[in-house]
Amino acid sequence: GGYMVPFGARNADKMRSYSIAIMLKDEIDAWPDTVGKDGDPDALSDARTDGYTEQAKIFRGSTPLLLTSSKIQKNFLRGDQREYLVLSRSCGFAQKLRWQTKEGEKGGFRWDVDRQVLQLDSVRYHCRNCDHPHYEHDKERLFSEEHGAYWSPTAPPANPFIRSYHIPALYSPIGMRPWWKCVSDY
Repeated sequence: GGYMVPFGARNADKMRSYSIAIMLKDEIDAWPDTVGKDGDPDALSDARTDGYTEQAKIFRGSTPLLLTSSKIQKNFLRGDQREYLVLSRSCGFAQKLRWQTKEGEKGGFRWDVDRQVLQLDSVRYHCRNCDHPHYEHDKERLFSEEHGAYWSPTAPPANPFIRSYHIPALYSPIGMRPWWKCVSDY
């Protein structure tokens, strides 16, 4: 019984036309800072949910651009800043996936290079606690809530109703962006 009303962030007149209980906003870092004389399209579209104060839900998604001017980063910092923690298959230690570690420290991504060529099957993530390697085929279990993965808030939110989530491409499931592609881009 629901319906969807798609609008672009550059059309203030259409944004004023509806009251909406659930607002989905995508790629807000690419939105303009102002729309004509109407101001910030993010704030303008938020006002469309005012009629549903108790039920309103607003989802903002984006790939951050420059963090110093990122709209999504500012919104992320207003929330409880959740990170997705996975448990090591070996020791059960909860951790977020991360790129680098300090010299001699356990954990992080590692890979092998042969004659300046990345060995695709060598890309693995090592546990920060026990240094156990996890490979691409381990992703399904590693990312599964049934095997202990969970979202963990890392900061008090500006408002108790604001949840914010950060999840990098390193968490792409099997069949989507593989770890070797992330390493290659890195």
